[in-house]
Amino acid sequence: MYNGRDDLVQPTRGWRLIAKVAHTNRHLESDFEFTRTVLDAGYLYPLDAHGRHVVGARVSGAYIDGPRRDVPFWELTELGGDDTLRGFFPRRFLGQSHVLLNVEYRPMLFAFDFFDVWRVQVGATVFADAGRVFIDDDELDDEFALNDEIIERIAEDFRYSVGAGLRFLVSKAIVARVDVGFSEEETGLVYLEFGHAF
Repeated sequence: MYNGRDDLVQPTRGWRLIAKVAHTNRHLESDFEFTRTVLDAGYLYPLDAHGRHVVGARVSGAYIDGPRRDVPFWELTELGGDDTLRGFFPRRFLGQSHVLLNVEYRPMLFAFDFFDVWRVQVGATVFADAGRVFIDDDELDDEFALNDEIIERIAEDFRYSVGAGLRFLVSKAIVARVDVGFSEEETGLVYLEFGHAF
């Protein structure tokens, strides 16, 4: 993991990179045999000098290598929920691999003192998410084959969600968020979480 952001709780600029590889097999006394690879990159860019308006983007991908019968369903890569496709229910899409793109605009709205004990900052976000899971290697190869139809294929096969939310930063220690996501399947899914999506 690499974190070059300017703050851990309320970052306004910089990169966050995550790379993970996990492997299990029968020699390790497991009933299953597979290797999971995850790459996740997020970048935040402030639109003003004080970081009151921030644009962020995240690209994430995961791939599970192993015989299909050796990968249990609870280990499959997933999309849907509060940190991925926010207009779909959690674990809505499962597969051997996934590709995900999140984009957010985060303006800071106002701040106030709560009984002279806590400084509370209230921000907002507007977001758009796009992603897709793949069942097997052939499907992944077909989707990203370089030919004249690649843009049309991606636009048709990916799933999209949009939405907005509020962020509550309490004493520069806790970020609580409320997001409402919309997609072709769901209207107004509400997520209550701590921390930013990326």
